[in-house]
Amino acid sequence: MNEIRKAVGQLCSYIFHFLRSAMKWYQSRSWKKVLDALNENFLASFQSTLSSIELLKSRILSTTALKSQAELKDVHVLLQQVARTERDARVAQMKMWYSIDAKMEERHARLEERFLELSRSIGVSVQTQLDSNFQAIKSTGKTIGY
Repeated sequence: MNEIRKAVGQLCSYIFHFLRSAMKWYQSRSWKKVLDALNENFLASFQSTLSSIELLKSRILSTTALKSQAELKDVHVLLQQVARTERDARVAQMKMWYSIDAKMEERHARLEERFLELSRSIGVSVQTQLDSNFQAIKSTGKTIGY
């Protein structure tokens, strides 16, 4: 950034130098302007200043383009890091939900097993009760009428 500021400062200096030379010529007497118009080397007196202005302009443009590309690359890398972090967070969240889902399925399976055990034990005790009632009725000789 310092390099660009320095180059812009030099560019302004050369521009002011050119403007000073142009104003000096403009304020000169008419007969001098006529002679300068006939002089083939007249533009050469401005050429070194104009060349310096062109050179500095090119240097500023190329430096700013390079710095802009470097900054764009930094932004690109930063965006990639943000995207990677976001993706990792989503993957972690999905793993957490899958883990919770797996635990819930496991609990559901255990509850189902416990329910079946209770159903069987209740069924066995009911069957045992019915068998004993049937045996008691059979031993007394009573019949059940509907």
